[in-house]
Amino acid sequence: MKYSHAGGAAAVALVVASMGAVAPAPASAYGPPPCSVQIPTLTGTAGADTLTGTAGRDVIFGFGGNDFITGLGGDDLLCGGEGDDVIDDGDGNDAAYGEAGADLLIQGNQTDPRYVGNGADIIDGGSDADTVSYGARQDGVVVTLWNATNDDGLEADRALGTPSESDTVLRVEHVDGGAGNDQIEGTDGPNMLFGGGGSDTFVDGGGADTVWGGDGDDWVHQGVTPDAGDRLYGDAGDDGVAYTLRTTALRVTIDARADDGAVGEGDAVLTESVLTGSGNDVVKGNAEDNWIVTGPGDDKVYDGLGSDNVDTRAGADVLYQGAVADPDDLYYAGSGRDTISYAARTSDVTVLLHGRGSGATGETDLMSEVENAFGGTGNDVFTGGRAPTRLTGGPGQDTYNGTSGNDTFVEDPTDLAADIFHGLGGTDLVTYAQRSVALDVSLDGVANDGASGECDNVGTDVEYVVGGPAGDRLTGSGLADRLDGGPGNDILTGGNGADRFYGRDGMDTIRARDGERDVVLDLGPGSDPAPQRDAFDPDPLNFP
Repeated sequence: MKYSHAGGAAAVALVVASMGAVAPAPASAYGPPPCSVQIPTLTGTAGADTLTGTAGRDVIFGFGGNDFITGLGGDDLLCGGEGDDVIDDGDGNDAAYGEAGADLLIQGNQTDPRYVGNGADIIDGGSDADTVSYGARQDGVVVTLWNATNDDGLEADRALGTPSESDTVLRVEHVDGGAGNDQIEGTDGPNMLFGGGGSDTFVDGGGADTVWGGDGDDWVHQGVTPDAGDRLYGDAGDDGVAYTLRTTALRVTIDARADDGAVGEGDAVLTESVLTGSGNDVVKGNAEDNWIVTGPGDDKVYDGLGSDNVDTRAGADVLYQGAVADPDDLYYAGSGRDTISYAARTSDVTVLLHGRGSGATGETDLMSEVENAFGGTGNDVFTGGRAPTRLTGGPGQDTYNGTSGNDTFVEDPTDLAADIFHGLGGTDLVTYAQRSVALDVSLDGVANDGASGECDNVGTDVEYVVGGPAGDRLTGSGLADRLDGGPGNDILTGGNGADRFYGRDGMDTIRARDGERDVVLDLGPGSDPAPQRDAFDPDPLNFP
């Protein structure tokens, strides 16, 4: 996410228009003043010193040796220097630096930060909300707040060699990472975790946490169980939040509002990427270039205004395109019968269910493994993919191109524009079931189908038509057709193939015209007249 701050020790608040207010990053995250630029009030020697401050503000430098430094009262700056030092800051708002050596930093009564140098340090924060900072580090570090073992401050990339140190962090709630690729894991209490530079990895604990990724491409991993409501901010770089361990339904809107996660969880997410779990999840993107991956489950993804990459994996998933054309998107639907919807569009769109080229003029969205599509109110062109498709148009003048499988084309209930239907292979269906007016449809490739004056063109490669609740006239072709009148007093007329007739409710008339064996499957309740045969049809109608 491309945001910036002014640097220095001042906290920075970010408020995005139409979004929730983003909490300020901790001031200590931008680096404390180094010990070398301060004027000490008390200094040690190259040996082992015992240095004790006053009730006021002290600046104490231990320099060399294994020193014991006590701050007492006041807002102190305590610097251990080289050697294995013990620093007890006492009362006041203090800053304690272990610097080189294996140091022990003991927290007093305030919420003071601890700045850790090289060496195997012990940091005991005490009972208040305390901070440990690795902000001066250039290499990545590993910090685990939830245990008391000496595995903190290790090099994050362990493949580089033996870890350089083994810090022990006790009773500390907040962590500042350094310039490297850090791994930071929180506790079950409220934590504030700042990554700093590098591409950092955070493991969220069970409390109400605030995570700032800082520079780099950072990731926050949420636990199995919903917690108290976290604030998850990516800051600079391409950042993400992973809920992949979750099994219950999630709702995530990338806008920094505290309404994300499970029902009632109250997370606030502001990153570029979101990964969900195995529930029936809902994810809404923003104006950034989002990467959204959903797991098993019937998920819904609402595309934002960026150039997005959406992967819905298994399940019957739906990707909703917004009302405004945006940069090119990639939608990989995975297994299951998945849907792309351009229903919010008012301009003409092209919908290509496998390959690149979907969207309005200038858009070239790429889709793969999508089976179903909805158009908008414009004059849309649909082309099926590699599997049988279900294509639903709007009130515009739409063109439907099927696949080699059994496709379904759905007419809009208010659509009176002249649509064109090409079934191609398989047994393809055009359904007018949502229409309330009388229809006249013939499977002959002539633009005379639909309601009076509508002028749809149902091609000869369409084999199946369904009428609405009014009295319809449905006429077959030379193929083996299926004519379904629906409710109403319908007239169903076969062609030169082995046709199937579905009269349903109403006083229906069925006419067979050829020498093939036609089948009447459903005349419905009521007193229908006997089915009619042509004089040249020697085969009887079959009533199963």
